[in-house]
Amino acid sequence: MKSSITEGDRGRDLANKAGHNLDKVIAVTHQVMDMIQQVATASEKQSVTAEEISRRVEKITEITRETASGSEQSATAARKLNQQAEVMQQLVSKFRI
Repeated sequence: MKSSITEGDRGRDLANKAGHNLDKVIAVTHQVMDMIQQVATASEKQSVTAEEISRRVEKITEITRETASGSEQSATAARKLNQQAEVMQQLVSKFRI
């Protein structure tokens, strides 16, 4: 009978240890789940930021194109103005005072 009590005590102790270990596993599992959620949240924020950066780079590219186009138009206008100035100079040179 004493052996049965000892076996019962030992079984109870093992069950208590198993329960305690399961509690630890559950706690660690919750920590891992929290970390996974934090990583997911950070990834989402990074994705949103990357999209915003992409939109801004596209806007910079658009402005650069517009600036280049404006520069080309300015250069063309300057050439035409120079040509007109040359023509005017030739016409004015015909006048004698």
